[in-house]
Amino acid sequence: MTNYPEMGLINVTTSKLYGAASNPWNKNDNPGGSSGGAAASAADGMVPLAGGNDAGGSIRIPASWTGLIGLKPTQGIITGDGSSIGAVNFAETKTMQDTNSLFESMLNPSKASQVPAAPTDLKGMTIAYTTKSPVGTPVSDDAVQAVQNAVSFLKSQGFNMVEVDSPVDGVKLMQTYFMSATSSGSTANFLINQKTKSNMTFDQVSPVTWALYQASLKLPANARTTYTNELALIDQQMTAFHQKYPLYLTPTTATTAPSNDDPAFLPEYVDQLKNIGSLDSPQQLQLIYDAWLHGLTKTPFTQLANFAGEPAISLPTYVSPSSGMPLGIQLEAGKNQDRLLLKMGDLFESHGLFKELSHQTPTPTPTPTPVNPTPNTPSSSSSSAISVSTSSSTPKSPVTPNYASTQPFIAYTLKKVYLYNQPTLLKMVGLRFIAKHLARIDQCSK
Repeated sequence: MTNYPEMGLINVTTSKLYGAASNPWNKNDNPGGSSGGAAASAADGMVPLAGGNDAGGSIRIPASWTGLIGLKPTQGIITGDGSSIGAVNFAETKTMQDTNSLFESMLNPSKASQVPAAPTDLKGMTIAYTTKSPVGTPVSDDAVQAVQNAVSFLKSQGFNMVEVDSPVDGVKLMQTYFMSATSSGSTANFLINQKTKSNMTFDQVSPVTWALYQASLKLPANARTTYTNELALIDQQMTAFHQKYPLYLTPTTATTAPSNDDPAFLPEYVDQLKNIGSLDSPQQLQLIYDAWLHGLTKTPFTQLANFAGEPAISLPTYVSPSSGMPLGIQLEAGKNQDRLLLKMGDLFESHGLFKELSHQTPTPTPTPTPVNPTPNTPSSSSSSAISVSTSSSTPKSPVTPNYASTQPFIAYTLKKVYLYNQPTLLKMVGLRFIAKHLARIDQCSK
């Protein structure tokens, strides 16, 4: 279990219990939410992949902001997932091989026949794309460039690229999304009541949890009908859309990761949310929308796939040249076309277009001239270095490195490595080595 926001509600990871999570690319930034702790763990190499769930972008947003692959499968095809619109369980991953393997192993056997194989030849397929925010908010130059790069690549691969706006009213979708999220507020109050025998107070929870609970108390009687009708309309619109455009390309997020100093909700709205109980239902829902817009502006592209029940995948294809932070592109397909998305991920990865944290090369430090260290002398052991000469000049007597140290040498690899092909590594395994010269091995070639 890693850090995540209260009730998994927001697009950054911060909580009363553990505070804000840090992004491995820049510890001053957030990894996103709600599965932000999971993404940070996978991006930093603590684990090869990490589970998450996605009801509005909670897998794909952290994937975009930490340089990972984030798949949200079709609603209801993963074992254990329900068919009604809601959270979909999967993971944030680093390779398409892992993504494919995990998808096939988690696919509900009773639904497998509904998920066709991807076409053998994708050339000539039409892909719609846009960089326009569905809620009319600004989109960063980085997000636009990430999509433009992808469009250029896909054109070179024989795809027909067409710029098309979303067929769904994004503002209306989000208003419906926030109305449905009031159930999280009532659930939180139920849990608190079970433990304390009292209803929640504002100070016990995040401002948005409090606001959603208060709004749940005043929802109109026709709220369920309104919600159901909006889902039906979105399904109709996206079904027609995918008949013309099998794939829909957007930025995953409109910006790179926000700073941990950037609040999820602006202070002026926090005060208003505290007193939301005095408003009527339409006013409450409008205030929630207005308060949430500061965060939504950064991530307006992900919620459509959830409400349409469609699969979508975030691919780590872009790093901002100005901030050095990643930003993903998102591909969305029609229901049950998950394997088409996986094949598209394979295409980008096979052309070397993924830009994950493990691929970033640190600035090399100058290597001191190797010397013969004096055994058991602390000063000499701390300044010794290992050097591999590639010069064709007259061979010199080999220099034996000094492995004497009080710290153990620990090596780990994120890919398969054959030790018999790594003689230097093989010599080191089992020996004690100076930590300052080799803190860890992040990745070894096959």
